[in-house]
Amino acid sequence: MAKLALSKIKSTWGRIFIAFIMFSFLLSAPDTFTYTKKIADWLIILNTSGFSGGIIFVIIMLIAMHDWGFQLPNWRISKRTSKAIIGIILLFIIVKCLFNGFNASESWTSILTSWDFHLAKSITIPIFDSIKAGFAEEWLMRFCVLNLLLRYFKNYHNQILWAVLSDGLIFGLLHSTNFLNQSASATLQQMLGACCAGFVFAAIYLYSDSILISMGYHALYDTAMAITAGSLTMTSPSMFDWQETILLAIIDIIFAYFLISGSRKDTIEYNLRCRKL
Repeated sequence: MAKLALSKIKSTWGRIFIAFIMFSFLLSAPDTFTYTKKIADWLIILNTSGFSGGIIFVIIMLIAMHDWGFQLPNWRISKRTSKAIIGIILLFIIVKCLFNGFNASESWTSILTSWDFHLAKSITIPIFDSIKAGFAEEWLMRFCVLNLLLRYFKNYHNQILWAVLSDGLIFGLLHSTNFLNQSASATLQQMLGACCAGFVFAAIYLYSDSILISMGYHALYDTAMAITAGSLTMTSPSMFDWQETILLAIIDIIFAYFLISGSRKDTIEYNLRCRKL
């Protein structure tokens, strides 16, 4: 399919569209399986969590992106990065994951003092679902979509800014499908958070030139929530939840801009030149 069909698509937006179609189909298809005989429990978990579909998606889009003229993603951190900036990124990741999973505050007065480290009773499938989201969604959004956007905006002024903004907005819209299994207010809250988190995922990937860091951050962020809530499905937000989401969104925007500006932008431009983008 990747060699005979996907490789023939020439339009940037057509490529992005087909990447989303493949992502949606391959990650949801295992949910339709019925098991007529006993098979290993771990295989059922891989299927029902979408993990197996995610692996197939990665393979297909790896072939398609190669045929579209893109280099394979790097796993190692770029030699042009600053150790201090990488340290700041890792600290940011740790703090955000702790807040996403374990902060139990219901008002601003307890924002730094209210924590809950109790785990949900059933966490196996949520953990696999979170890891799947980390590698499959980052492969879609940062390796496929972001690289396609970078090439599309190559001759634009502020190529990096436009690509990061577009990537984050598309990532936020991707979560609109959650209207099907949670409330509208929860989905809107999730879309806002995902959009601004997408800016950070993209900025980290571009600065570090390592998809492993953005994958790890995404997987840890979702896992932190999954192991305490027992699910990635969100409940209807309170007024404080909205306030907290907006504050975290502003922090994400500021941090993402920090990573793609100043001397960090020079590092990104060097990384893009190496990848012919």
